[in-house]
Amino acid sequence: MTWRDVDPATHPFDPDQALDVVREVVSSPDPESGRPRGLRSDNSVARGLAEYYGSWAFGWYTAMDEHPGSGAIITDLPVRGLVNGDLEQQARRYTSALLQWRAWLEELASVFA
Repeated sequence: MTWRDVDPATHPFDPDQALDVVREVVSSPDPESGRPRGLRSDNSVARGLAEYYGSWAFGWYTAMDEHPGSGAIITDLPVRGLVNGDLEQQARRYTSALLQWRAWLEELASVFA
């Protein structure tokens, strides 16, 4: 991706609507399996969010690692909900990742403004 793909100035985003959007994406069917994206994979959810918001929204997928000291941008996430198929918990987890990613992009934009 280039900066043009992720620049927050050119990609409107309302964080107050993020959880509702992510809920919709998480419960939507994965094109390959037909299962809800949230039960399929992180990649499927990332692709769904990119389809909705644009390619910038895919970036959290490769910037996430819950291990301290990993150097990843996104490290503070709610617990996974996959054990019991809890799509609401998955939606909260993915929303957290998306909001952290967006905040990092906005911070980066302000540093180089």
